Amino acid sequence: ASVMTQCFRNTREIIEPSFNVLYGRYSDQQGRQGPTKQYGDIEGLLNRGDIEDVGGRWRVHFAKRHGTPPIVTFTGNISSEDAAIVERLRWLICQQEVRPEDVQILTLSRKRAFWIAKAVEQASIKGLSGVHVSLEDRDDLIIQRGQVCVSTVASAKGYDSYCVLLASADKFPLTPEGRATFYVGCTRAIEYLEVLAVSESGLAAEMYRAVNSQKV
Repeated sequence: ASVMTQCFRNTREIIEPSFNVLYGRYSDQQGRQGPTKQYGDIEGLLNRGDIEDVGGRWRVHFAKRHGTPPIVTFTGNISSEDAAIVERLRWLICQQEVRPEDVQILTLSRKRAFWIAKAVEQASIKGLSGVHVSLEDRDDLIIQRGQVCVSTVASAKGYDSYCVLLASADKFPLTPEGRATFYVGCTRAIEYLEVLAVSESGLAAEMYRAVNSQKV
């Protein structure tokens, strides 16, 4: 989960709020405990001018491309989160003509991944031939033609997609490891990122604040 000194895969609008969550800039916890140097050398990034401290948040200069800001959606309950995922898939595939294989749905736990896959399968979305659940079988290609991939963040590490829906984001732990996993999930997105959560709490709430601060 190391932070690169140059990034061409993700847009600045995706990288910057994710980076701020990684380092706890919008945390309510005392001390804002972020990851150690194994995830990124803050002093080195500062010295090279790759980041700067602007009003209490990190402004990122190492991401070279620009795009649309991430969306953060709070649904109130798990059934509504499933419904929101299905409707977002319909919008992406049917209206925006995104290929299903260019969409990943990521979450923290295997159990949640299976539940999401079941909800998507039952929705019968036009243009979607199936749902590919990719977990620990690294010999199985995560991208399958005509299918949306549902995976845990851990299993999706090393892959990316044009569109990523990061589900149940309020369940990521408020630890350095949890922040690093959240960062990996967000940065699988090349162009479009939506973070979904049941409650406005935890890292999902931090991401919401980070995204809105970026707009200022």
